[in-house]
Amino acid sequence: MNQALNEASPVSIKASLGEVFFILSICTFLVFFVLLVLIRERQQILNQSYANIEKNGDKVFSVLKDHFIKYQKNKRQDVYTYNIPDETGNMLEVSEAVDKNTHLRLRVGDTVECYRQVIKLAGKKIVISRIKGNLEPPTNYIYLYNFSLVGIGFSGILFFLSIFYFMKEKVFY
Repeated sequence: MNQALNEASPVSIKASLGEVFFILSICTFLVFFVLLVLIRERQQILNQSYANIEKNGDKVFSVLKDHFIKYQKNKRQDVYTYNIPDETGNMLEVSEAVDKNTHLRLRVGDTVECYRQVIKLAGKKIVISRIKGNLEPPTNYIYLYNFSLVGIGFSGILFFLSIFYFMKEKVFY
């Protein structure tokens, strides 16, 4: 009877704190490293596409719908919104930050010349657009890039904690 109870009891896994931290550090490193690679790859593709959009893109005309001002790091950014058609004729809304010289020549309701390009990113077709003459760099994913770097740093901290607990167990036991 006692033997049947022992066999039916749940199995307890005995793991040290060092092993747990080590496994967590490896898992978090892998997750954040994959995220870092994906973000970097996406950013490179977008940068190349925006650099070549005037050469490879289709010329379309759009009407400016809205203008708003955004302050980022004490720097004023003028952002315009307009619609562009995709390959099938569906209208897509685009918001784009413009440089100061381009802002001075734009007014809401004006028709502007834009370049449109369809790119494939992560298996999906994405339409990118740029107002002709705009020199403002496109937005980037620096916040996600920094987040993944912090995550890799966190996995390093977990790794060193696991080494500390492994050393502690060896010295005191």
